[in-house]
Amino acid sequence: MPPAGDSDATASHRSAGRSDLGVAIVAMLPVVAIYLAHYLLVPAGYHGTGFLHYDQPYYMANAHATVAPVFSPVYKLPFATENSTPAIYFQPLTAVLGGMLWLTGWDPGAIYAGFGVLAGIAMFRAALAMIAAFNGRPSDTAGYLATLTMLWGGGLLAAGGWVFSPEKSLDAVSFLDPFGGFWFLNLGRNAYFPVEAFYHVLFFSAVTALIRRRFGIVLALVALTSVSHPFTGVELILVVGAFAVGETGLPSGSRVGSQLGSRVPFWFLAGIAAILAIHLSYYLVALKLLSPDHVKLEKQWLSPWLLPWPSMLFAYGPVAILAAIRLRSVPGLFGDPAQAPIRLAAVWFATAFLLANHELFVKAHQPLHFTRGYVWTPLALLAWPVLRQIYRRILHIRPALAGAALAAAVTLLACGDNIAWFGRAFYLMAAGREPNHFLLTGDERATLARLAEPDIAGRLLIGDAWTVGYLATVYVPLRAWYSHTANTPGAAEHKADIVRFLATGSEIPAWRGRDLVVVTRVPGGHDPSETLLAAGFRRAGRYGELGVFVRDAR
Repeated sequence: MPPAGDSDATASHRSAGRSDLGVAIVAMLPVVAIYLAHYLLVPAGYHGTGFLHYDQPYYMANAHATVAPVFSPVYKLPFATENSTPAIYFQPLTAVLGGMLWLTGWDPGAIYAGFGVLAGIAMFRAALAMIAAFNGRPSDTAGYLATLTMLWGGGLLAAGGWVFSPEKSLDAVSFLDPFGGFWFLNLGRNAYFPVEAFYHVLFFSAVTALIRRRFGIVLALVALTSVSHPFTGVELILVVGAFAVGETGLPSGSRVGSQLGSRVPFWFLAGIAAILAIHLSYYLVALKLLSPDHVKLEKQWLSPWLLPWPSMLFAYGPVAILAAIRLRSVPGLFGDPAQAPIRLAAVWFATAFLLANHELFVKAHQPLHFTRGYVWTPLALLAWPVLRQIYRRILHIRPALAGAALAAAVTLLACGDNIAWFGRAFYLMAAGREPNHFLLTGDERATLARLAEPDIAGRLLIGDAWTVGYLATVYVPLRAWYSHTANTPGAAEHKADIVRFLATGSEIPAWRGRDLVVVTRVPGGHDPSETLLAAGFRRAGRYGELGVFVRDAR
């Protein structure tokens, strides 16, 4: 029998795990409520898809590409117009989602939403484990309130936006929040995107394992993150690598230098370096050498999506002040081995902050991709003990009701960015005006069903029903001349080709010799039917305002 102490420790660990799981489930409820509203609060005649943002179908289009025509974890770009585009892409999550499609045949959006709920719970569970590794488990009400403000807290973006927005409308709460808040500058909001939640599980788990000096697990998680996402992957590699090198490189004369150096084995440093080399070689060199389509995509991805300084001030300023207070009170910050987690948080923040502002040093490659809560979270980890102490002092105010009311007010203020952001989303959904969710009309669903029929298989899809053109990559095995606005190679030119053709009948050479299907919208204005019939197309269906036309290769 195991010693009584071991048995008690095991029971305590299991109890803590169950408690953390319960907290994670509760923390996920705002996003679960959004999904329920997405499916239930829809205007008459519309249907929810499970996709809450324009970019979300992209991930299931990739997953669909792994099963067309047979399952393969390595897939072709689903937004390329030619079947000859090479199969050069691989992400573990895409393979898992594609495998679920292949095994179940379930609706892609339902798979994505269901995975999103599980991934969000896992993200919050990983965040709780990380908080415990940095600061210990919360043991009182103040500790739990500090944890809540880390899971769903933010800055003062909503308040600042309301003050500085020229129009005091509902949109003012996201005036300072880049792209309407969809770059998720704090931790909790990343649960809104299933794939981001998954990346955060890997990132947080790697950081937790690093604190516990489980180097083999860290290396495996870093490698998995690298093959999962280019931006998050390189961010984690650089955070872990910079910390490991810094620990190994402590001055040899310090009282712990050699000790810390021995704690970071050479094979771990070599492994991180190897992963970085492979990561950069694949994403920056190999993909462009292997695929002309990817070369076009990279040119489209050079958008300077920057993190404005006012946004940084309001998003990170409050938590940065608390983090600075914590750092000032840490003894032996640069020498004591017990302070390694503090150094890790500081290195994490510095690395993420520089990546999110790399346009200061090199050509901008979408710096906002490096935000996603990765700048805010290490500051919150540093600030957590200070915030706990603040809550303790507040809760000691008498009468107790006054202390509780002030603690509630502080929590609401700390979580105000997310409260305002979700509140706006719920309001717009209830009013039928949420612009980011993908809703389909009955006509669009019927059109997509028509495109899945055997006589349409293998045709190139063109047309000005842009939603159908995009979602066809998710629901049916077709290639579209224009689909996702940023991931269609030559997207701007391709969209112009379609508009010109439907207006004038002028075709481009690339369409000749291919079986075509056109889906066009005829809302009562210009009707391109005569143009299509004159070009040799025949009618293949009409669903409300949507017309389907086909033409065989000639």
